[in-house]
Amino acid sequence: MLEIREGQRGDFDDIDAFVSDAISEAFHKPGLTRDEIRSNKHIAQLAYPSLIEATENADRRVYIAKIDDQLAGFVVLKDLKAEIPEIDWLIVDRNFHGKGVAQGLMNKVLSLVADGKKLKLEVIQYNERAKAFYRKYGFIDTGIISRKLITPRILMVRHTLFKNSS
Repeated sequence: MLEIREGQRGDFDDIDAFVSDAISEAFHKPGLTRDEIRSNKHIAQLAYPSLIEATENADRRVYIAKIDDQLAGFVVLKDLKAEIPEIDWLIVDRNFHGKGVAQGLMNKVLSLVADGKKLKLEVIQYNERAKAFYRKYGFIDTGIISRKLITPRILMVRHTLFKNSS
C-alpha cells in the first residue's frame, strides 16, 4: 500500500545510491559525452544535502513515498512563498514505476500549492518519459533552457487555469 508522508532527516541516509539507481536509465542516452555522464552521476551526490536542506527550511517541503515500508520515491517542493514555486526533485525507484508513486507525490505537491498559482520544474531536455508525465498534470514545455548546465534542463510550467482531473 502506498504511504506518502513528510520526509525527515533519517529517511535519507542511503539516498545517494537510491537516486543513482533511480535515474540511471532516465538520464542516459546513447552518445553522451564523458562530461555529460559525469554531470548526471553528480546529481546523486546533490540529493542528500538538498533533501536535508528541505527538511530544515520553512520555505520547502519534502515528501517520501513508501510501499510496504520500502522507499519508493520522493519529491521536494521549494520556494513556497515565491510567485512561482518549484518542484526541485521528483524521483521514483525504477522498481515502482507504474505503481502510482509519481502520481501520489505529484498530487501531494499540487495540494500544497495555492489555487491559481503557477508551478515550475526543470527536466533534462531528452527525458521524454518525465516530460510526458508532467504534461498529464498540465505542465507545458516552454522550450526554454532553464540553466546552462553540461546537460541542459528544459523549463516546464503549470499554468493556473489547468484543473487536474485525476
